[in-house]
Amino acid sequence: MSKVSGMTGAGGRIITALRGLPRMLREDLWTAPVDPIPPVGAPGSPVWRPVFGMLLTFGAAAVSLWHVPDLVPHGAAVPEYVVLLVVCQALALLTGMWHPLYAWWASLVLMVVSVRIAEPTTAPGDLFPWTGSEMALQSGALFLLTLRVRPRRAVLALALSLLTGLVSSGFTTRAHNYSLDVGALAVIATVVIGAALRALRVARTELVEQSELTEEERSRRTLLEERNRIARELHDVVAHHMSVISIQAQVAPHLVENPSEELRENLAGIRENAVEALAELRRCSGCCARRTRWRTGCGTPRSPPWTAWTNWSARSGARASPSRRRSPAGAGRSRRGWSCRPSASCRRPSATCCGTLRGRVPGWMSVTTPPPSRSGSPTPPRSHP
Repeated sequence: MSKVSGMTGAGGRIITALRGLPRMLREDLWTAPVDPIPPVGAPGSPVWRPVFGMLLTFGAAAVSLWHVPDLVPHGAAVPEYVVLLVVCQALALLTGMWHPLYAWWASLVLMVVSVRIAEPTTAPGDLFPWTGSEMALQSGALFLLTLRVRPRRAVLALALSLLTGLVSSGFTTRAHNYSLDVGALAVIATVVIGAALRALRVARTELVEQSELTEEERSRRTLLEERNRIARELHDVVAHHMSVISIQAQVAPHLVENPSEELRENLAGIRENAVEALAELRRCSGCCARRTRWRTGCGTPRSPPWTAWTNWSARSGARASPSRRRSPAGAGRSRRGWSCRPSASCRRPSATCCGTLRGRVPGWMSVTTPPPSRSGSPTPPRSHP
């Protein structure tokens, strides 16, 4: 049963491929565009194109003149249609620089016409159906086409050219010295050379584009690293001082006997502004967006060392100052208060904002301020044992 189903599946694929064959041939040999010519100065731009065009013009003219004796009997006058035919073949070859697919079709049709004209006048020892000039014209058209299309399309064009030559040699009135083997070797070699040159051109173009992308990425990364360095330095310096101001403003009322209500409000306002400025600074520098967890070297997730103090101080200030203003759209806040998102530039604030406060904040060694009670009034200072 499995063998029957496998054969049925293979037969279905073959039928589908045969149904799509006409469409594939029509697209590859007529409707599909060829590779565009890069503009001057762009990666892959052919700087040799003007020189090649000039050489191709001289070569087409020489081959056309060489082809005239193959179309007329020896010693006879050259008819006008023969001149028109060789001129059209030369123009078709030159057109291949801009429209290689249509030029190849025109060259193929003109080759059939040329064979039919030359067959009655060809001597028994001459090459037929492809003379030396016909091989040169067909090889040139296929070469220009192969430079601008994928190898599969070039192989299809080569097969169609060989098939056309074979069919043309079948309708003859007498025996000839058939040259399909020599002509096939010539056009196959031409297609192989053209495909190799196209592959080399594509590889060089991709290499140049990749180099440009790499240089652009390197420049962008350098700019981002410079911005990160500036943001890190700004965060380390300013955040340190703002943290010191906030903690000093919070500790100051406990260092004064019977502080007045006005003094408490001013210190609370100072601390509030310092905390808001610190949060805004961290948000702008890319360090404060939402609560995250960062990992230690062993891969164990833990909270940043300064998050606990930041959250507690924000909740403390919010309870002690009911009139505290909320930041726009809750920037830099979470459900539990201020949060910090650590990054590569946020490794120093823990030591800067907490470790150095012992030498800068008066009474740090002897006074600690626990979290305030729910009533909103700060708890009196308590000395360390």
